[in-house]
Amino acid sequence: MRCKFFSSGLDAHSEGQSFQSNRRVSVPPAKCDVCIIIPTLNEAQSIGRVISSLPKRVMGKAVYVLVVDGHSRDATVEAARAGGAEVLLQKSVGKGAAMKEAVQTMNADVYGFIDGDGTYDGNEFEHIIAPILRNEADMVVGSRFLGKMEKGAVTRLNRVGNRLFNMMIKYALGQRFSDILSGYRAIKGENLRQLALFSDGFEIEIETTVEAVVRKLRIAEVPIAYSKRKGTPSKLRPLEDGARMARAILFLVMNTRPLFFFAIFAALFFLIGAYPTSLVLYEKLSTGEVLHIPSVVLASLLLTTGILVVFFGLLAELMVNMRRRLEYTIETYGRVAGAKHPE
Repeated sequence: MRCKFFSSGLDAHSEGQSFQSNRRVSVPPAKCDVCIIIPTLNEAQSIGRVISSLPKRVMGKAVYVLVVDGHSRDATVEAARAGGAEVLLQKSVGKGAAMKEAVQTMNADVYGFIDGDGTYDGNEFEHIIAPILRNEADMVVGSRFLGKMEKGAVTRLNRVGNRLFNMMIKYALGQRFSDILSGYRAIKGENLRQLALFSDGFEIEIETTVEAVVRKLRIAEVPIAYSKRKGTPSKLRPLEDGARMARAILFLVMNTRPLFFFAIFAALFFLIGAYPTSLVLYEKLSTGEVLHIPSVVLASLLLTTGILVVFFGLLAELMVNMRRRLEYTIETYGRVAGAKHPE
């Protein structure tokens, strides 16, 4: 299927973004085989090389390249268009918001995502998408840590943070990943449209992966090459963005496996309460009376709090299961209705 598109003639930044007031938006086709989405912000030095490295066709499928520009102040838009890509001017701010706007704008059988800073090799996109086209996976993540990484491409702090997040997902959701933060990935369009994605920033990769695990999608990792960022400095703020990603994981786990989440806190209360409880029991068994009344009060409060937290977790788990059943019912009804009344 070939992709046909046309210019809308509309300005996406009419509310005060004067530095982009002369740029036009190109509207993607209603349907496309494969769409590669590239979020950009001041990537004029690298975006052309990224676009030129991407294949025009993969396994007989036409590849459509859509650059989502997030208010760049350099010549990113011009460089992207010169490279042959279509450009969507982002209305909001953030990498996650850019990706969601692109998905809402077009309809593709398979979506691919790659950064515009030249750190990922576009020539490897066929390896990313091949398992999906062969129906061996629903989502494929390119792992930098399984492939060849240029020395200094990832800082020690980012490497430690990535490993920590991978461990959190492993113990919280029971699935092992080597690079949950990779920005080079692909996913079936029908599956992507089922995911509930709310993040607007860099934590979008974590949210996408967690949602895919919860919905039991088939997820595969493939090794990829990763190079140093060239041109403008990285937009990642290790401490601030790391805190946001950690918070995103906690809230995602709380909303997907609430009983596990609350059980951790309950275990902490029980563990702390074990010491004053043991003192009280020892006194009662050895002397026949309790001398440390404050220990009784403290132990009672900690153990009661732990029990209440468990009940909160059970209630939250019930609500999550009810929500999933409702979502499943709505999706099933939608598919049935679509089959009975095709467009």
